[in-house]
Amino acid sequence: DLRDSDHCWIRDNDLHHQNTGVRVRRSLAHANVIEDNRIRDTSVYGWPWDAVKNHTAEASGISVTHGEANIVRRNRIEGTFNGVYTGEFGDSDPSIARDSDVYANELVQNGDDGLEAEGAQINVRMWGNRVREAKNAISVAPIEIGPIWFVRNLVDGFQDHTFKVNNGSTGWIFAYHTTAVPLSGAEWSGAQAMAPSLPFGPFVTRNNILVANRYVIEYGE
Repeated sequence: DLRDSDHCWIRDNDLHHQNTGVRVRRSLAHANVIEDNRIRDTSVYGWPWDAVKNHTAEASGISVTHGEANIVRRNRIEGTFNGVYTGEFGDSDPSIARDSDVYANELVQNGDDGLEAEGAQINVRMWGNRVREAKNAISVAPIEIGPIWFVRNLVDGFQDHTFKVNNGSTGWIFAYHTTAVPLSGAEWSGAQAMAPSLPFGPFVTRNNILVANRYVIEYGE
């Protein structure tokens, strides 16, 4: 738990069955590096979503909720509710988690979101990550300011969405070179790349390969 800490390196640890493995928080927590860790849980992915949401097990393998210029790279996160979380829901403070990089992580069997970004998200970059068997691969629910970049992420099996665009996101989002395929259509027939339920934007997508079991992109009720 890095609280108001800077220039720390969290490297090559095995962390398991702890809800959140590594947390970066409070305003002075900046320029920390979290790399090459293995974070896992063996139960949460198999529990019903409603049994986890708003309960103790609703946590992320790595959570960056304050500070700036933090780096999360080359970690393997398996079986947690969320993989990597940046920002703070409902808080558009531009100082929260700005100028951060999340790359080359492997996120496996996350019960909700593989990559979850919320709040201001100014100059946040998430690239080269691999998401496998998540409910939603990438969540932007919502981005308040941006810009945030998602570049060359690979999604190998999602249940609901490649991009979960919820809560009326209004910040700048750029998604380039994404490759995403859903899990089995027999079991997850409703899987779609995007299906926002509220007005949103701006969201720029280019050169992506998106496969779905229903509509690739659907907007509205």
